[in-house]
Amino acid sequence: MPTMANSSIPAPREWNEFEDIVASCLRIRWGNKNLSRIGRKGQVQHGVDIYGNDDLGRKAGVQCKLIEGKLNLKVVVSEVLKAENFVPYLDIYYIATTASRDAKFQRDIRMLSEQRKIEHKFPIQMLFWEDLIQDLATDSMELNKHYPELNLRTSNEKNKRRPIQVNNKIFNFLIFSLLILLYIWQPVLIRDVLNSSSIILLENLVGLILYSILFGFTVIVLRISDSKFNEEIKESHQPKIYESKEKTPLSTKVFDDDFLYNGKWRVLREVRILNTTGYDIKNIVGKVIFYDKHYKVGEISFIEDDIPSRKGIRIDKLVEHKKEENWNEFHTEIISMESSKGTEKDIKIYGTYFIRTYFLLLNRYNYIRVFGRRILPYEITWLRSVGNDLWDRLMFMPSSWSSKGINKGLFWIRLRKRLIQVTVILLSVCYSSYAIGSFIIMVIKLVVCWYSLATFYI
Repeated sequence: MPTMANSSIPAPREWNEFEDIVASCLRIRWGNKNLSRIGRKGQVQHGVDIYGNDDLGRKAGVQCKLIEGKLNLKVVVSEVLKAENFVPYLDIYYIATTASRDAKFQRDIRMLSEQRKIEHKFPIQMLFWEDLIQDLATDSMELNKHYPELNLRTSNEKNKRRPIQVNNKIFNFLIFSLLILLYIWQPVLIRDVLNSSSIILLENLVGLILYSILFGFTVIVLRISDSKFNEEIKESHQPKIYESKEKTPLSTKVFDDDFLYNGKWRVLREVRILNTTGYDIKNIVGKVIFYDKHYKVGEISFIEDDIPSRKGIRIDKLVEHKKEENWNEFHTEIISMESSKGTEKDIKIYGTYFIRTYFLLLNRYNYIRVFGRRILPYEITWLRSVGNDLWDRLMFMPSSWSSKGINKGLFWIRLRKRLIQVTVILLSVCYSSYAIGSFIIMVIKLVVCWYSLATFYI
């Protein structure tokens, strides 16, 4: 029986559209909605158009080839060599193409992939147009998004009743009509309710004004947070690697990547250590230490033998603890190193310091939730990062004294400053409590008033 999966669906003619189709197919195939397209036209992509974790949790890079006819093996090899410079280092590499399957070409790809496995390099897999369409046809919504002219509504979907959609204008008209009918039926009740409501609003006018100001300020801050996060996603959410400033005798590179492990998101930290000297290292013992605002949050130790000149080692660590995820500085310490030059000890290689962006700070999407359900459409990652920073600045009491004595002048200046800051916090809390409390009391009074009048006249 012919199905959509084995029907003839034409390939797109525009490369950007093809990459979107491939991304949709892979989200369906791997069950991962966090795949991301890399860069844009004209930027260096190192042979990778789409990046993310596949269904086995491997770091996968995808190269999209929109061609007519057959795909050349030399083109594939060229893209593979480019992908070896992609950061982080890939576990598997896919070539997605509009070309049809070809037995000889598939055999050449298998041989090339097996050879790379022997050399401890990432393997290669092909995704032909037939494979992509089979994946896309399993999700009618995704298929209709790229090929709306196919109109893939099944007979069951056609028989389903559409949910009743009430237009806002119709809804407002119905409410207004209901109020007019109610006034005609019981005019005294409506008049008394309005008069009583006006009195209650006037009694709580100050609280209502303060609540309106607080509510408006909160909405503005949430919208700013959401816009800042979206800017961060567009501009900064690209694979990045951080390299040490000093590069002698070792150069250290660090990359953090989100990783789905046992159903929970963890951080896979990748450290590359390169021997930048002109001689071989026979034995080396050391560690890479990570800091967050000058506080040590984690370290990765290494013990290696025989690191040739201009060669390096790679260390992967799955970070389990939240405090180790966030860092903005790292240093490499060599405890001991033996080489042809002799034995060297206690060498510190300064790494790099950077201002971590809002997205990288939390590495997660943060929404306002109640009992696990999202209740507001605002992304609060930026707000959380700024709030945490302000809280640290307001509440941290720096110690200006030591065992030898106290700098009394500096101490009292800082103490007065902290007292002012704590006072501002308390006033803000009191203001918020009064505004929210006044609004809640006003609502309760209105409900009680309306209920009392309704039961009285009924």
